[in-house]
Amino acid sequence: MGAGAVIWMIGVVLLGGSALLWPALSAHRRRTPARPAAPAPPKDAHPESVTAERHEVVIDDNGLTVRVRGYAYTTGWTARCALSWPDVVALELDTGTYDSIVSLYATTRTDHFRKHLLDAGAFDRDQWMTLRGIVLARTRGRLRLDLSPLDRP
Repeated sequence: MGAGAVIWMIGVVLLGGSALLWPALSAHRRRTPARPAAPAPPKDAHPESVTAERHEVVIDDNGLTVRVRGYAYTTGWTARCALSWPDVVALELDTGTYDSIVSLYATTRTDHFRKHLLDAGAFDRDQWMTLRGIVLARTRGRLRLDLSPLDRP
């Protein structure tokens, strides 16, 4: 069989196959109406933050974001954890299950375990007091941060 015949046969097969599939591909599908998009939470014009050398907690009306500064060549901030206020049930300074280091934990509605946000050594006492005040103001008193675990030996 010559090369022309092979090419002709491939063309018939390809065109014939697409001719058979064309009605199925061009049929109008029943489409479900699109769900309306949830409105984006408004951006806060004035987020507040508590910043140390390697850690930063940015707080606005929508929630809080814990950011960590990179090491070596990456010196910019990287978001480590972002939580929205409706998801946060509690913020607490406590020790972990298997260690004695006091850390900031968040309890959320969607997770059965506490989320480790940052170690207490990331900020000094004044910065923790500032953070407590900002959280109290932004959540309108719903979340209170107890600083007494910072005094543990």
